[in-house]
Amino acid sequence: MKIALNIIALLLCFIIQAQAQEQKSYYNQEISGELFLEQKGDYVSIQGVASNLTDVSASIRYELTVFKKDSLNNTSKNKQEGSGVLNAKTKAILSTTTVNINSPSKITIMLLVYDLNNKLVGKAVQVLKENSLQLEKKEIVSNDGVEIRGIVIEKTRTKPARDFYDYFYGEYHKYKINGNRIVTVEEEFGQGRSSLIKVTVGREIVYQFFVQPKKKYLKQMADNAIRSVFQKFLQIQKEKSN
Repeated sequence: MKIALNIIALLLCFIIQAQAQEQKSYYNQEISGELFLEQKGDYVSIQGVASNLTDVSASIRYELTVFKKDSLNNTSKNKQEGSGVLNAKTKAILSTTTVNINSPSKITIMLLVYDLNNKLVGKAVQVLKENSLQLEKKEIVSNDGVEIRGIVIEKTRTKPARDFYDYFYGEYHKYKINGNRIVTVEEEFGQGRSSLIKVTVGREIVYQFFVQPKKKYLKQMADNAIRSVFQKFLQIQKEKSN
């Protein structure tokens, strides 16, 4: 009888672990959740970000929750929630908040992203230990040493092209794309008055257009270029995982 109970217990553990692994592998596959933390003195700025990795738009809702647990085990909770539509292969900032880390508290930050059917599809969790005044800085290392990320090179000559670069780089930094290949914004002069802007990832052109000295137009081109760059990095990541 005792042996039979042990076998049943082992089977139950196996089933639970298999279900947990299946759920874990499902999260962040089509809609991913990410947390970005930046320390500013005694405070940490928190951004909850979602990425749509599919070819179709997706309606989502999200919850960004910060739990603080003090030395007396008293717990406080601050939750922000909302909903929206993520366009295909785009990244969006869902919510931002700040938290004071200059206190003897354990802080847990959790981002949950749900689909229309209220099914959890993306999540991210980060824990700050008690009395931790410095965020850990993770160094990304490749087989050859330190891997350089997030480099954007500007090769422009005219003011409209420089304005485009400023808009583009602002969006690149805002959405923390942080690609592992160099992105180049280069201006080329044609036969007419208009010059051509080429945006490349590595050596591949992912977006190009003729410059017009209009602020609205340049901002729209920057949005389009960011989307193309993001899609290219998704493709690179997918090819690398295969």
